[in-house]
Amino acid sequence: MEVNDKSSIQLFEDRAKLHQDANSVLDAGVDAKAKHSNVLHDYFSKKYIVASAGIKQKDVVLDFGCGVGRISNFLRPNAHQIVGYDASESMLAIARKSSPKTSVFVSDLDALDAYQFDVVIVHWVLAHISDEGIINAFSKIAKNLSPNGKICIFEQTPAADEHIFVNE
Repeated sequence: MEVNDKSSIQLFEDRAKLHQDANSVLDAGVDAKAKHSNVLHDYFSKKYIVASAGIKQKDVVLDFGCGVGRISNFLRPNAHQIVGYDASESMLAIARKSSPKTSVFVSDLDALDAYQFDVVIVHWVLAHISDEGIINAFSKIAKNLSPNGKICIFEQTPAADEHIFVNE
């Protein structure tokens, strides 16, 4: 079983071929502004995930929609094991090249049955999956979540002024 949203998969297959690095999962542009944006988004998203997810050294972590493995690789020292899932084989090929041998990357949701997850990270993924794909994926993930496990979802929001909250 996989999250089979052909247009999204093709988008990320193309991004992986264009960039072949962490830029392929963020802003797909190749100009200086896009690269700067990617560095900032990468830094702050990783910092926020670590602060929010509470990953422990004994935890098995699922990086759902892992792409090229940038978050998986960053979290690896904090966890017992990282399992990355992505529907794009091109993205997974990049992840496998850059990741420690102890990380596992799969494109088949049924492969998740071999694990029980303490923490599931879903970072900037859901906007690229159909409602049916989300239901299928989370049904599978729920079956493999440890009794005290948690799912941490981080999604992008519009940057329009009416959506910005200011602490005063």
